[in-house]
Amino acid sequence: FPESLHLILADEDRLQQIMLNLLGNAIKFTRMGEIHITAEEKKANLSVSIRDTGIGIPEEKVKTIFNEFTQADGSMHREHGGTGLGLAISKKLIELQGGTIQVESEMNKGSVFTFTLPLAEGLSQDSAEQMEDSMLDIIEPEEDPFPLTKVKESKPRKPFDPGKAIKILIVDDDSIGLYILENHLLSAGYAVSAVQDGFAAWVKVQNEVWDLVVLDIMMPGMSGFDLCKNIRTLYNMTELPVIMLTARIQMEDMVRGFECGANDYVSKPVNREELLARIQTSLQLKQYTDLLRENQVLKDEIVKRRRAEKDLTAANRQLIGLLDIWETGIIVMDHQNAIQFFNQRAVELFGYPHHEVITQPIHTILQLPDLPRTPFKSRQFMMTVTRADHANFPLEVIVTPIDVKGDMAYAILCRDASNESKAVSQIDIASELTRTHRKIQVLQTAFDSALQFLDQEGKHMASELKNIESSMEDQFAKLSKNDVDQLYRQTLVELMTNALELWTLATGKDKIQFAEESNIWSAYLDVGTFKTRTLDKYLDVEKLPKNPRWKDVVKSVEFVSNVCPEPNPLKTRLQASLSKLRGLVKAK
Repeated sequence: FPESLHLILADEDRLQQIMLNLLGNAIKFTRMGEIHITAEEKKANLSVSIRDTGIGIPEEKVKTIFNEFTQADGSMHREHGGTGLGLAISKKLIELQGGTIQVESEMNKGSVFTFTLPLAEGLSQDSAEQMEDSMLDIIEPEEDPFPLTKVKESKPRKPFDPGKAIKILIVDDDSIGLYILENHLLSAGYAVSAVQDGFAAWVKVQNEVWDLVVLDIMMPGMSGFDLCKNIRTLYNMTELPVIMLTARIQMEDMVRGFECGANDYVSKPVNREELLARIQTSLQLKQYTDLLRENQVLKDEIVKRRRAEKDLTAANRQLIGLLDIWETGIIVMDHQNAIQFFNQRAVELFGYPHHEVITQPIHTILQLPDLPRTPFKSRQFMMTVTRADHANFPLEVIVTPIDVKGDMAYAILCRDASNESKAVSQIDIASELTRTHRKIQVLQTAFDSALQFLDQEGKHMASELKNIESSMEDQFAKLSKNDVDQLYRQTLVELMTNALELWTLATGKDKIQFAEESNIWSAYLDVGTFKTRTLDKYLDVEKLPKNPRWKDVVKSVEFVSNVCPEPNPLKTRLQASLSKLRGLVKAK
């Protein structure tokens, strides 16, 4: 630099941004060599040059490098990343301050970016005032095309779940572009995490939960296309929307992006309102799809439940029909001595209709001795009872204890002892019931079913019966998707753990070698050590992804089984778990 340079009329912050961007480009494209910065006064301007000995720019691209918003050579994005947006911003900021920018370059020898800004000394009063107005427009514009330090205020969008912030991951190797994106999204009320390369973004996607990803296409190492493909191995388009940013609005790029699983595109330079509108639309589609999926699950459950209730009602009617045509009177009394079931033969014996005896104390029709409150063998009694019409008749009674939802209840079988011809066959039936536990269970099942049927028919039931039915409904509801999901996740971890154990036992190799040889799981080099981050999640139920790749687990088991053909107990257990998984997948 010369020993003394005159002052220039410019915005200090914007000049820093211009210098950082041009120097950043020079460093990025100069793997080995030198970078020089020079400045000199030329007439009424200060000329600043940044010279590098990097890869250079093809001659045919030099004229368009500032207005295409892309790299000089698009094929270099894997190694160096995008630069077009930064150059476009720098050119715009320099021109707004009354300067110019140009580039000279030669392939494989380097580039020289030179920009000028007007000197403050020697400007006329009118020119100075005009320049000052221009700078004010830059610092506080009515609508800044490139808002770097201040963004246009807008109402934060309401999150879909009032108790949950919307988490958005943004990925762009260009620091200024990333800064702009972050400002746009933070001002709209989103929770934002910003990273500058595809590999770092991929790690975050695997280890954290996100609502949406915004990523640039042109990035070093792992491009936006590659990152999107990786994301789609874990989440479909409705589970985690992906919006791609591109400065190259070409049909082949858009088609390729959609083929990789992108939900939408936004062109660079980014328009704030367009970006927020597209994000809002993608999030709403995600929410509606989640609701539709949940509604479908509920509809399926409702259909299954109605079908089960219909079948149960039909079975109840059959059971009650069998009990009603039985020539033995059957009464069921609960632990509080209240009548809960009264079959048709009992109606005929005692002369009381159902509705007059259900929930009434047993002593209103039958004087029984005190019965134990603990299990006991069937007891037989002979007694004289009075019918509803006041006629007396001899009655033989057999009382058998049964369990109803953990409470003691009693099945009372009654026969008219005045008719000996019928008594023989009925005593045989009653004796068989008392001797055979299986038939007592049938009677107990019939009683449970009868309670449901009587309630459905609107009979007068006691509050205890309503509690029993409510308890039964709760038990039925527990056979839900959650139980299946938990068993499904445990089985996946069990399968993967046993498969690796069998692999090591048979081959003497570790899980890193398993991942490499099976080509099912990825192994990453992290600080000199190979790791299997995704595979490791399938060895712990707590770390298992929300939507696990069960097909990859099945492939892993099949691979290990083929490598280890010899039979052994561990392989047998593995095959049994595999059969269980297939059944759970069908149940889901």
